[in-house]
Amino acid sequence: MVESEISGVAFSIEPKENDFSKILIEATPGLGENLVSGKEQAYTAIIDKSKKIILNKAFNSNYHADLLSIKQINLLTEQILKLEKKFANPVDIEWAFAKDKLYFLQIRPITGLERKSKLLKKVASMPDINNYELTFKVSGLSFLFTDMLSHGFKYLDPLFTSNQDGNFCQYFTNEKMEYATRYGMNVFSRQNGFKEYQTNFTKFYENNIRELDEIIQERKLSKSSTNQFFKTLSKLFTYYSKMDNQFTNLAYIYSEERPVVKENLHQLSLFKDNARLWINKTSLENESQFFKFLDRVCQEYKIERSDLECYKISDIIQLFHGSFVSDKEIQNRKLSFIIYYSAGEQFYITGSKSVDFISKVSARQNMFLSSKIKGQVANKGQKIVKGKVRVINVDYGDLDLLSNQINEMVRGEILVAEFTAPELISACRKARAIVTDIGGLLSHAAIISRELNIPCLVGTHNATKILKTGDEVSIDFELGTVNKI
Repeated sequence: MVESEISGVAFSIEPKENDFSKILIEATPGLGENLVSGKEQAYTAIIDKSKKIILNKAFNSNYHADLLSIKQINLLTEQILKLEKKFANPVDIEWAFAKDKLYFLQIRPITGLERKSKLLKKVASMPDINNYELTFKVSGLSFLFTDMLSHGFKYLDPLFTSNQDGNFCQYFTNEKMEYATRYGMNVFSRQNGFKEYQTNFTKFYENNIRELDEIIQERKLSKSSTNQFFKTLSKLFTYYSKMDNQFTNLAYIYSEERPVVKENLHQLSLFKDNARLWINKTSLENESQFFKFLDRVCQEYKIERSDLECYKISDIIQLFHGSFVSDKEIQNRKLSFIIYYSAGEQFYITGSKSVDFISKVSARQNMFLSSKIKGQVANKGQKIVKGKVRVINVDYGDLDLLSNQINEMVRGEILVAEFTAPELISACRKARAIVTDIGGLLSHAAIISRELNIPCLVGTHNATKILKTGDEVSIDFELGTVNKI
């Protein structure tokens, strides 16, 4: 009998995992009949109980990303906790908002629940892709570079894959994505929280960058200096990772109501490009310390560069004991590879087994791709933008080709990419609008679009799979949707 503008259900635990540390809120516009009956997919928000922050949000492609405001989510969270306390049990709730007033339509205790003990997980021979979220895609990253990256990112239980075409994907576990959200909110909610991180990162870089050059210039490389070289580069990536979307994206939605969060995120946006230059100069450019070091190893051990890039860090250490990687294993790693961490242990899968796993993951992901393209509005600009598409993806294995693709782009086209990076800055400057598959509200695309005052849509997941260069599209920056004309 309540004429609700928004309605839904809520659980004071996360019911799928019986997780007592989280609240689940589901919402739909208007009356909640279709949601309760299961006819309609819900807008969902998962809340951390102790810190009262949003850990994750998901929404039906027909809804606005902001169906529930932060104020409404905060009010629901506060009342759900009070009701759980009143019933002395987890509760299942039906609720509605009408004319800015919150109504509870039904409340009942959830009984018979057992708190799950955290058991040690058995390590499977293959990772379960259902437990991971894709966070980054690119081309041209080698097996050795990925091994170095995995050491830097191991605290996030990463999964890295590279197929026969050299297409590289980075995933983190769902559990670690939530950890990153909490960590980011903790940093960005503290006065000068980001400044502390920036100071530590800057000191680490300035104190260690000279050591990398000294190692490269050693008369003869040693096992200890080689270990130190890779340890330093991996640590550099650990520092850099803490500015990625999983740490910042959900904090961004609190920035308007929390001035401290807003200021910290502003400082991050100013610093991020500097830190990216440090990564490029040490690890990605042709004259980087990483590539210079590889040249030294190639010279000392008479190994082809393309073969050395298929070594693990531990394999390079074994060179000092006269042990080389077999030709067969090098060919397997060139074909395809998977590197991942589970329960603190690192695993490698190469060759045909890796090819088979990646093809199954790709087939599964393609099943869930719809013809709808919808993302988060990172910079609105005008309401509707129309134009021709230009698809350009970053390929670290062929930067000359990337440069040619950028040169071919016509000013005023809509740039569509898996993600943007400093290597695509010239394309961004030409673009009428930017659309990405991956990225959040403080990704490179989001930051650069606000600097250049270009409309931007991020995190569509499927734009580069559906759109082709030359397609005419219309982008609605109210709904965050892209439609072919």
